[in-house]
Amino acid sequence: MAHRDGEGIDEGLGAVVDRLLVLALILKYGNDPSVLDREAEMLKRDAGRELHRADDPMVLILMYFVLPVWLIAGFADWLCRRATHIESTTGAKESLIHLLMFAEVGIPLLAVMFLEVNAMVIAVMIVTFLVHEATALWDVLYATTARTVSPIEQHGHSFLETIPLMGLVIVVALHWGQFLALFGDGPEKARFDLSWKEPQLPAAYIAVVMIVIVLFELLPYVEEFFRGLRQLRPPRARQGQSAKAGRYRRAVTRAIIFLSVLVDSVGEGC
Repeated sequence: MAHRDGEGIDEGLGAVVDRLLVLALILKYGNDPSVLDREAEMLKRDAGRELHRADDPMVLILMYFVLPVWLIAGFADWLCRRATHIESTTGAKESLIHLLMFAEVGIPLLAVMFLEVNAMVIAVMIVTFLVHEATALWDVLYATTARTVSPIEQHGHSFLETIPLMGLVIVVALHWGQFLALFGDGPEKARFDLSWKEPQLPAAYIAVVMIVIVLFELLPYVEEFFRGLRQLRPPRARQGQSAKAGRYRRAVTRAIIFLSVLVDSVGEGC
């Protein structure tokens, strides 16, 4: 009986929602039946998609598999570079390339987390993915000129290169209408406005992701960059400065010895 009552309530709410949708469409588009029917179907489809999106397996895979794997791969890559003493080989230049790639992935990630995904967001994701792939190729070409890129690090690169593509494909599948609209196809109209995601992702999830990104991605990459900056001076310059410092220390030592002998001589004379 309770189950039937629940179904009755759901049907009643559905009827109310349908009437409100019709009223809103009439106010916006007038009484053209063809326009009203088309817009009503699109609204109902979008509403149904949003209601079930929180439990969509693809959303869960994106949130709890794709993103964590990217974070793990990024931190592992930093450990591999640290083991090769990157600051004394390719130095700050490669670290700057890594920060650039971090931004190329971070911008679309933040957009998907906080904004409504539409044609604009999808376009940004596509462009940044292509730029990221080009930057990754530049990174490897430069890194192999001055340091050893181990098989483990190369294997980690395969994750870092394909995970953004995996995320892009999932987002496109979830918002197929806007993807088609981006290229002028499909029933939906391409939207290029920026608006906050409604509803937002769980606050706890956002907090954990942001903390992990800062602690295990951003700070290590920045630390690596500053390690490289400290090593920017050429080896000969560093050797020359070390030799100069050595001569200075010897001169100071001789001066101290001379003053000590002079003081002793004056003391004996007195």
